[in-house]
Amino acid sequence: MTTTRIKLSQAVIDQEYRNDRAFTEVAGDLGAVIDAFAMVSGAIGENFPYYNTYNLSGSTLRLNFDENATRTYTGFQIANPASAQSAAFATGTEFYAPGVVTLGVFGQLNYEYAMVPTPTGPSLSLSPSALGYSIDGIRILTHLPRNSPEYPTDFGNIDLVMNGAMKFSANGDLRGTLTRVKAAAENYIASSTIDGMFDVVSNLDAVASGRSQSSVQGTLNAFDTSFRDGSYFRVSNASVAVSTSNPLDENRMVASSGNDDIGIELPGRLYQEIVVEAGAGSDLVSLKGGGGLLHVDGGAGNDVVVLQDGGHQVNGGAGFDVVKFGGARAGVTVSATGQQGGFSVKDATGAVSQLVGVERLLLSDAAVALDIDGVAGQAYRLYQAALNRAPDQGGLGFWINAMDKGTSLTSVAASVMDSKEFRDAYGVNPSNQELVTRFYENILHRAPEAAGLSYWVEQLDKGVARAAVLAGISESGENKVGLIGVMGNGFTYTPIEG
Repeated sequence: MTTTRIKLSQAVIDQEYRNDRAFTEVAGDLGAVIDAFAMVSGAIGENFPYYNTYNLSGSTLRLNFDENATRTYTGFQIANPASAQSAAFATGTEFYAPGVVTLGVFGQLNYEYAMVPTPTGPSLSLSPSALGYSIDGIRILTHLPRNSPEYPTDFGNIDLVMNGAMKFSANGDLRGTLTRVKAAAENYIASSTIDGMFDVVSNLDAVASGRSQSSVQGTLNAFDTSFRDGSYFRVSNASVAVSTSNPLDENRMVASSGNDDIGIELPGRLYQEIVVEAGAGSDLVSLKGGGGLLHVDGGAGNDVVVLQDGGHQVNGGAGFDVVKFGGARAGVTVSATGQQGGFSVKDATGAVSQLVGVERLLLSDAAVALDIDGVAGQAYRLYQAALNRAPDQGGLGFWINAMDKGTSLTSVAASVMDSKEFRDAYGVNPSNQELVTRFYENILHRAPEAAGLSYWVEQLDKGVARAAVLAGISESGENKVGLIGVMGNGFTYTPIEG
């Protein structure tokens, strides 16, 4: 079961719109994250090709460059310190350019070490060995001053961390698995984490020179972003396929084929319509806000949609679907729209929500049955037919609950016919002709025509159950048309728990 919780402020919605959905686009294309690593690494190599001095102290090697830039190797060891040439390795390397960027790579980093003679003395040479790097972590941290023309005002400095198991070779290839990407933006995102299993294929040299792009594809399991203003976007227990050709977007993170729990709260102004595609499964969806542009398509399954305010569109899809609404029955107007299975729900504030393919509307003090051609409609017509009166809401709720759980219409008819009220109206043991005649009078409000009377009496004489005849006349086209004025806008009943 995927669990989704989204609460976004107007400021975040506006920011996403101004930056062409920058946050969600980056989250959706993890290849761009690897490309960023390649571009930063390439720029460092181009702008800082040679170091000036170095210092080796214990297991820390530090190279000093122009502009006070440094590269520090931690966990540094030389396999044969007495030799002028030797294998060496480190557990991490970090390049720091003041006011620009820090780039760190961590894992098992294998080098070819040499002390090269020069006119001014031995010079240390260090290059990736044929064994390459086994990388479990990468970090990019920018340090741009706020008064810098390159400083991104909306986002601020970025802190980006990638974890996984990747192999970097001396020819620039990067291959392996990415399991987590974590990011923060100084002025915008407090923390954003993507968890999953993603295959990485890249050549950092080709990407840095603009000849290629990284490919990242796999399955996202969780996404958790907290914004600086308290907004959040959280998805857990997901299983969403992601690739360069099929990038992640907001709706694909939310939708899945399981029994999902989705809660979304948005501000009053959106820049486009948002339809939550809940997917197959029995989902619980809660909507609030959106200014009339936040809707849900439940898909297949028995869904429950909680509307915390008005102005939403709900397509229940296949299955038994329920909409919960906080208003009391007296303050809510339900009307058929003319669309098949369509109803409008107007609340006390005047806001209108549109429902299609929804079977029930649950209010704070009552329920409204919308499946007038389904179980609830059958129960209403039978009750009205058997007792020749409008159903009381409690009794109607009892029989609707029974039929929702699988009790047949004929079984309900038999139970109603066994009641004292039915016996008082029809007599203890009327003849077949008397019973059919009374059915016509009470259900269709007319005398039976000869052919109809003959048909139903013949059925009873052949042994057809009286309850089946009651159910048959109750569900006749004539009775359905006769009650459409009473039932057409849905009808109120008292729901039974359990």
